[in-house]
Amino acid sequence: MYIPPLTPERLSVYKKVAKAIRDMDTFLIGTHIGPEGDAVGSSLATAGALRSMGKKVEVLLESGVPDALAFLPGAESVHNKAAGLGPFDATIAVDCTDPGRLGKQFGKIKEKGLLINIDHHKTNNLFGAINIVDAEASASAVLIYALLQEIPVEITPDIAVNLYTAILTDTGSFHYSNTNPEALNIAAELIRAGAEPNSVAEKIYETYSEGTLRLLAMALDTLELSEEGRLATIVIKREMLRKSNAPADVTDEFINYPRSISDVDVAILFREVSKRVYKASFRSRGRIDVSAVASGFGGGGHPNAAGCLVRGTLEEIKEKVCQATRDAIAKPAGEARKE
Repeated sequence: MYIPPLTPERLSVYKKVAKAIRDMDTFLIGTHIGPEGDAVGSSLATAGALRSMGKKVEVLLESGVPDALAFLPGAESVHNKAAGLGPFDATIAVDCTDPGRLGKQFGKIKEKGLLINIDHHKTNNLFGAINIVDAEASASAVLIYALLQEIPVEITPDIAVNLYTAILTDTGSFHYSNTNPEALNIAAELIRAGAEPNSVAEKIYETYSEGTLRLLAMALDTLELSEEGRLATIVIKREMLRKSNAPADVTDEFINYPRSISDVDVAILFREVSKRVYKASFRSRGRIDVSAVASGFGGGGHPNAAGCLVRGTLEEIKEKVCQATRDAIAKPAGEARKE
């Protein structure tokens, strides 16, 4: 069994959270709006682990579970409305940098109890009463795995699938720069516990609807390159979603296509969320810290993957977001990734 190494200081925090979980009975689990694989997988794994201990657990994801992740064990039990939920002894916020990103429905629950914050983003503002935050971790699922060892909780096949999916997606199927020995060691343990890599990969990366492929074609048709090919952008408008009959949540992986162009340092996907509101999703090859760019617009994330919501016309948004990215690209290499 692989046990992640922890400093005495970090171990004391894990022990504090583990004790709180053992002592309490009712839990609310939530993550950020617009959740991806790590957010959903980590939330469902935590819920499954606590339920195996006899705890009463509710998972609230305002945006719901994306279609591509609906196969995850426990996805069918997720709530997207706060009505009827609570009170709770404790709330566990997973993979979320700021309580505001948990969503409006989350805020409607009055009695949330002790707030436990578990996250791996360096932009996390430590909003919990207890915080397990480690920016060196490849995914929030890595922290959840370590916590389950400390409680302890047996890693069942269902928990393993959720945690494996979370790590797989946040490391870009183990080819992003955040892939490290810890992530690979934990992935190996999860496979031993029952996760099937071929099955998860097929569902995540090899199962598309006709509408998704038509939407991808439309998105790639908007491709623009600038800064001598170092900056790439694509756009998805609501009209494109309507014409393709594809759900918005399938677009998360589209950004990897412009990012794969040989000379591109940064790729940005602008997706229309509502009138005069766009979500900008950034991907970097490693030299540019896109979380710094996103944080300038009220967003956040990781050095290589970040996002933010920006208001204005598409032209206005592209101009100011791309200019901020150009400024980051233009910095000397030593400054571009200063953290």
